[in-house]
Amino acid sequence: MTTSVLSYLFNIGGNFKVQMEGFSEATGQLNAQVKQSLSLSDKLVKGLTKFNVAMEGMGRISQSFEGILAPSIALDKSLHELSAITGVTGQGS
Repeated sequence: MTTSVLSYLFNIGGNFKVQMEGFSEATGQLNAQVKQSLSLSDKLVKGLTKFNVAMEGMGRISQSFEGILAPSIALDKSLHELSAITGVTGQGS
């Protein structure tokens, strides 16, 4: 694309109107390609943003479960240590 644009800039001959129409067409094609690239980039950024939001949400859920379960885990650990020290298993008489 760049080669044809440079060609138009440096080789405008006697048929100026045809050369300018070709230049205009090339510019239109370039514009369309840039718009398509920007559209794809926008979609990618939006997708990555959604993914990031989802990952942050999962992280918050994980932290919430850890906060909810931490006291139970600490109690279970303490009871296991107490059982080891006293020899009492807590499983009936």
